[in-house]
Amino acid sequence: MNNLFLFIIWENGRVRQKQVLASLKARFEVIKIYDIHWSPSLVMTNFERLMQRRITKRHVSKIGDGNFLLIIIRDKYPKYKANIKGNTSNGQINMRISETEKMLRHIVKNKDCIYATQSNHETNRKLSLLMGVNIVDFMYSIQPSDQIEYIERDLVGAVGWENIEQFFYILNNTLDYVVLRNWECLPDDFTIEGHGDIDILVRNEKDALWVTGAQKMSSYKDDAASLIKIGGMNIPFDIRRVGDNYYDKNWEICMLECRKLNKNSIYVQDDVNYFYSLLYHALIQKNEITADYKGRLQLLAGNIDVNINSLKVLQLLELLDKFMCMFHYKYVRPNNIYATFNEANIQQSEYAKKYGVAKSLRYRWNYHIRPIKVITYRIIKLLSRLVNI
Repeated sequence: MNNLFLFIIWENGRVRQKQVLASLKARFEVIKIYDIHWSPSLVMTNFERLMQRRITKRHVSKIGDGNFLLIIIRDKYPKYKANIKGNTSNGQINMRISETEKMLRHIVKNKDCIYATQSNHETNRKLSLLMGVNIVDFMYSIQPSDQIEYIERDLVGAVGWENIEQFFYILNNTLDYVVLRNWECLPDDFTIEGHGDIDILVRNEKDALWVTGAQKMSSYKDDAASLIKIGGMNIPFDIRRVGDNYYDKNWEICMLECRKLNKNSIYVQDDVNYFYSLLYHALIQKNEITADYKGRLQLLAGNIDVNINSLKVLQLLELLDKFMCMFHYKYVRPNNIYATFNEANIQQSEYAKKYGVAKSLRYRWNYHIRPIKVITYRIIKLLSRLVNI
């Protein structure tokens, strides 16, 4: 544990900059101080991506949209405590940082003008976005100094990602994610022939959209299709989230917890989950099993000592059923009602016949209520146009 933390003094809090810096230097070891300038046209985008939430213009006017100070400190005497609110991923917050943040807010007389990271995990995430490097690489690249250094830089990826390596480097330090399939071509190519997008599963979709800068291709909330600008090109991604019923929720959680870092520093599925999730994908999420899937399934089966004696649907369903039964996973209808769901194959599954196919409340809403709302909205819109004629 490196015990590094960030303090940010937004523009309107810098009127008491000397007092704030003096307080920080008295309590902690100052590693680096940056006076950061953001591009005026990207200020709102930078704020929102850093905080991973919507920021109002009123809030920005309270803290200021000009240069701010970023102070990186080391706490030699941290006091960690379990995080009851749960707003940090590792469940531990440094109470000395929390106490200092409150004190500094009192000094500047504006609580919104001071921000501090309160866990090592949070520090790594914010530093990666602000400086484009994680804690370890940052410490290797700098000479500690308590003098203010002026820099001009927006959040990494603010106008798109330089390349796929940079993209996944930042993801590794900011998100819980796993690439579901078709990663074999990365980072040299974005897609495998016949598969035009990159499928990733994330624990929190909102965080993923903020970090990646992804643009949803549809206003329909449960549509996973997005575009992310990488190397000057808009690359199609399907961003799946835990609980979207693309797979059983418990299986999705397992995929994230069992992920592994491959030789290209990309988090991918372990061999067992990869094989069976691809088998599920081919049987349930596709209308038919194509030749390339058959070849890949045979190859992956060999990696986990599974014998595929036949590539017929019934035999493959039997194999998938055994896996689903072993881990008590369920076949589930995806929340996205427009996603492919192979009814013919699911009806041949003995496991599905016995335990049924799960449907979430979200699915029921999308299937039964949403179409009525859409039709009603269109009728009202049409009537309003007729009235105005």
